Amino acid sequence: MRKHIFIVLLFLTSSVYLAKSQEGWKLIKNGNGILVYTKKHNESHIKMVKTIMYLHTSLSSVVTLIDDTPNHLNWVYANKTSKVLKRIDKSTTVCYGQTDLPWPVSDRDFIALVHISQDSITKEVDIISESKPDYIKETEDYIRLKNFRAVWRLTPEIEGLVRVEYELYIDPGGNIPTWLINMTIGKGPYKTMRNMQMEILLYKYKNATIPYISEYSGHNSKELSTEMDNK
Repeated sequence: MRKHIFIVLLFLTSSVYLAKSQEGWKLIKNGNGILVYTKKHNESHIKMVKTIMYLHTSLSSVVTLIDDTPNHLNWVYANKTSKVLKRIDKSTTVCYGQTDLPWPVSDRDFIALVHISQDSITKEVDIISESKPDYIKETEDYIRLKNFRAVWRLTPEIEGLVRVEYELYIDPGGNIPTWLINMTIGKGPYKTMRNMQMEILLYKYKNATIPYISEYSGHNSKELSTEMDNK
């Protein structure tokens, strides 16, 4: 019973707390349990974007969903196709994807080096994707994304609850005005997180286990309780 009350309180207070604690980030949207932030980039006029939400699930479930590259077209915004070009080891892959953008914007494609790692103490999982534009030859049908970095950060807060954070910087290239990119930059990540809320419920993800992913360790619950008591 106490655990249930704590979960409810966590959901009720998380939006307010997170909105205040994101240094340098500006909250631009709050809906369906998803917070969307933007922030100026130190070396570009294109802003960074970050989304945060909580899922009642396991770390293995979320990692399995994100690592299921061919299924990205069912929940990742604007994804047309995705595939693994090379699996280097159990936690590192080289992936290829195509994005279906509305006319008159040309479609993009990308190659990403994706690496999954987990902190042995906090159990936090990072899934980092970085552009490798020259891994395969470009085609005439797509503009190659040459500069992007995406980070999924998965933090077990209490047993059965995971804080999901997605941070993205992407330069789409081509002749899209910077002001237009910045005006719409939160749309894709928000829709991706919204779709993830539904996709994670599928049986193959909900019951997934990964041998190299350790689940909730129990220490974060105390930290959150203390944090909330101090408010």
